[in-house]
Amino acid sequence: MDSSVVELGAWEDAFSDAFKIVSGAVNLGQPTVYSVVRDEMFFLPAFLNHYRSIGVEQFLFFDDQSQDGSRQYLAAQPDCVVISSEIKYGDVVELLPVPGYSVRSGKKRFGVLLKSLIPRVFLKEGYAIYADADEFLVLPEPFESVSELFAALEKNRISVVAASLVEMYPESLADLAEEAGQPETLHDLLALAPFFDAKVLLELSPGSQARTEYRGASWRLFNHYGISRRHWINRHAPALIVKALGLGNPSTACVKTPVICWGGGVCLEGSHRANKPPGEAILLALMHFKFTPDLWRRMGFALKSGAYAGGSKAYRYYDALFRRMAREDGLFLGEVSVRYEGLEAYSNAGLIFNNLGSDR
Repeated sequence: MDSSVVELGAWEDAFSDAFKIVSGAVNLGQPTVYSVVRDEMFFLPAFLNHYRSIGVEQFLFFDDQSQDGSRQYLAAQPDCVVISSEIKYGDVVELLPVPGYSVRSGKKRFGVLLKSLIPRVFLKEGYAIYADADEFLVLPEPFESVSELFAALEKNRISVVAASLVEMYPESLADLAEEAGQPETLHDLLALAPFFDAKVLLELSPGSQARTEYRGASWRLFNHYGISRRHWINRHAPALIVKALGLGNPSTACVKTPVICWGGGVCLEGSHRANKPPGEAILLALMHFKFTPDLWRRMGFALKSGAYAGGSKAYRYYDALFRRMAREDGLFLGEVSVRYEGLEAYSNAGLIFNNLGSDR
C-alpha cells in the first residue's frame, strides 16, 4: 500500500482538482449509478445491461488505472462518464474534520472516501446508487425502475436505504476453475453462481443502523472449513484444531446502503454504512457475485497489492479457505443453500421487502 499522505481540507473543494474527467459529461438529474473499478471487464457488460434494464440513464465510473481495456470500453459507452485521479484507490490520505459530518477524521484509504466524494463532487444532491462492478441491485415489488423507487423514497422522506448484500455462489470449488466466457447479462452470471443462503441477513428498526442477523455465506464457509480470524493459525493448524479451540471465524459485510439522497450532511462512514440510519420500511437486495471464475484474478491482485482493508486481509482468508476446500469436499452448498429462481426466492427468505408501495 502506498503510505504517502495527501493533505485534504474540505472534501469537495479539495477534490474538485484531484479528479479528472477522462470521457463523457455529467448530466445532473438523471438516474445515476456510480462505481469504482479496476480491471472489471469480466463484469462490465452485464453490469451495464442490468442497470440500464431498471432505468439507470447515467453511469459514473472512477477508473483506478485499469489495464484490461475497462477504461476504453467504458469511454465508448454513450451513457458512461469516466473519471480518474493521480491518487490511487489504496493510497492513504489525511482526512481533516468537516463541519456537519460525523465521519471520523484521520488517515484513511482513498478508496473509502471515494464512495462519498464522487456523488458530492459530481452529482451535488439528489438520489444516486453506489454499486461495485460485481453487485447487481434488485428492486422489491412493485418497483420496475429506479425512478419509481426514488419517487417513493422522496415522498416518504427516506434519504438512506439499506440492502442485503447477498453472496451468490456455485455448487463447488471446481466450478470456479472452469473456463467462463464473457458474461453479457445477469442471467449469464446466475448460470455461473446460482445459489445463495436463504436466511435473513438484516433487521431494520426505526432510527437505528441495520443490525446483522446472519453473517452470510462466507462466514458459514469459514466456520465449516475452520478458517480463523487469526490468519497465521490458518497456515499451521488443521481445521479440526481451529474448531476445537473455538477460535473466531472471519466474516464479511452483509449490509450496504447503495441508495442515498446526497445533501443535508449525509455521507458514507466506510464503504457500507451511511452516517444516518436507513429507513426501516424498505429493504433492497444486492446480488454479490463474489464467487465466479474471475475471483482468481481479483484475489491475485489483492494479495499482491494489499490495496484493500487491512492489507487485503479478507482475501488472505479466502486463499486459506480455497486451499482447505481443495483438500476436502470443495462444496459451497450448505443446509440453507437455495437456487435463485426469481425475486420471490429473496422475498421468501426475508432478504428484500417493501412497505412503501409504489408512487406510480
